Amino acid sequence: AAGDCLVLFDGLDEVNQDADQSGIIRQIKDFCDKYSKNQFIISCRVAAYNRQFDQFHDVEMADFNEEQKGKFIRNWFHGEPKSAQHCWEKLRENPQLKEMASVPLLLTLLCIAYNRRRNFPVNRAELYEEAIDALLRDWDATREITRDEVYKHLTQKYKKSMFARIAWGTFRENMYFIPERILTKQIEQYIKNLPGFKPEALEPDSYAVMKAIESQHGIFVERAKKVHSFAHLTFQEYFTAKYIVDNAHVFDEKD
Repeated sequence: AAGDCLVLFDGLDEVNQDADQSGIIRQIKDFCDKYSKNQFIISCRVAAYNRQFDQFHDVEMADFNEEQKGKFIRNWFHGEPKSAQHCWEKLRENPQLKEMASVPLLLTLLCIAYNRRRNFPVNRAELYEEAIDALLRDWDATREITRDEVYKHLTQKYKKSMFARIAWGTFRENMYFIPERILTKQIEQYIKNLPGFKPEALEPDSYAVMKAIESQHGIFVERAKKVHSFAHLTFQEYFTAKYIVDNAHVFDEKD
């Protein structure tokens, strides 16, 4: 009540879908109003935030600079200074990994990948695969988060295949920033072409699927109003390469 506290509500987007989300938001608002002399920070993925907190100032996390990258890694491996130092040295040796580390979420994934083997995979494709798996599966599983996933009928294999098809179609057109109408149309076309798809049983809401991908897994992000992209150019390049490899027989026939 005296106003000496800094209260953190971390991961609003990770609230279990079975919970009363509107009730939880109301409780947070009431709590902040009751103890208004204190400072409050609420974190949430941009795609999952609907600007429910009028009394707050909205800010977005900027990319890390060199000092912040090093500090993040030291904090991640708290109590293991040698591991932190080795991880940071390995990142600095690889310009592509170092550039990825500027994005806080991707640096988290890099730390997770390093922690599994105390090194980074020699093969970059393997590293990207681990990062994608962490976003699609491990990110929620390690936190026991259950989401009401509107595209849960898609297996992880199909999700990756869909991302690869979208990446190939946009990359060959030099389209790094994708208009929403094009992205949602490509999602819809992919789902409708899945084996066993029945329009009368499941009409794909491509916009809802796109927003779920952004808010739950972060593969896509909204860069500007109705303009989206892969979270990092590396992901678009990786999925484009995956599409070419997975469809090598088609390209061979064309040759």
